[in-house]
Amino acid sequence: MKRVFKIVTIVLSVILVLYLISIPYLRSKNMVKESVFYTPTKYDESRVFNQLDEKYLTNISKDSVLITAKKFIGTRQVDSMKLNGTMIKRDFKDLLQNSKSEFYTITPSSFKNVGIFMLGNQFNVFNMLDDLTELAKKNNTKIYVITYNGNGYSEGKADFSTQFKINQKFYDYIKSSNKVDFVAGHSLGTVFATKLGVDNNIPKLALLAPASNIDDVADYFKNLAPFWARPYFNFNEIKESEFAKMGNSSENIKHYKGQLILLHGTKDTNLPFTMSEKLYNNYPNKSKTLIKIENGDHYASLTKDNWNKLIAILK
Repeated sequence: MKRVFKIVTIVLSVILVLYLISIPYLRSKNMVKESVFYTPTKYDESRVFNQLDEKYLTNISKDSVLITAKKFIGTRQVDSMKLNGTMIKRDFKDLLQNSKSEFYTITPSSFKNVGIFMLGNQFNVFNMLDDLTELAKKNNTKIYVITYNGNGYSEGKADFSTQFKINQKFYDYIKSSNKVDFVAGHSLGTVFATKLGVDNNIPKLALLAPASNIDDVADYFKNLAPFWARPYFNFNEIKESEFAKMGNSSENIKHYKGQLILLHGTKDTNLPFTMSEKLYNNYPNKSKTLIKIENGDHYASLTKDNWNKLIAILK
């Protein structure tokens, strides 16, 4: 019996030593890159609904979205078409050296407000046309949507550092002819929206399923893994990136002065509801609303009832 115990002890000791030795090597091979959170995604006519499917459509048909997408994807020219009582226009602008940004405007027959919507990771504007055309039409709002570098037909370096600069130039371009009443974003887009809202004192900031900061994101995903696998995750590079520095929304929100609106599902497995709670608690002013979507997933804020709540608040 003693011999068996001794053998088992030796085997376990060897396994433990091998495990500890493997950690530095596997950590070096499992460096989490920016591209995990900012993933360049070119247009693909066969996968227009690359994030959402037709079950999220309420006001326009899937065929209408596909026809719209085909029209714009089929050319790299300035173009426009009518959809759901609005005019969709695609244009291009050199907002930064060595970059060419594609952007869309969604304009109702008349407008009195102007807003910016920042897309989630790997989203394209076509995924959001149902919601954005309704927001534009019901609130008499002209909405601007930029395509991030590396996505769609936007050209240039695709990283957080570059995109933060482009977003500011995009805002400056809009502001030169229109007062911006709100900026909104979903998922990754909330990082960009928060930065824009804070830096430019935009009156309303709407965050849908937001991220709080990279430390919280890293801890969340590490905790999803078995305890023995957690040491293998290496977030060191991303924690030193512009995402971590400039995109720390839980810190940035402390300097915001306008109206904060948060919508988040309690069953969000991409970015947990606690991230919205942190942003809400960190915001020092009273002008804030947190809409808790019971049992909602990462896309719950984009469904009809919840989107209508956002429309009402942004009126």
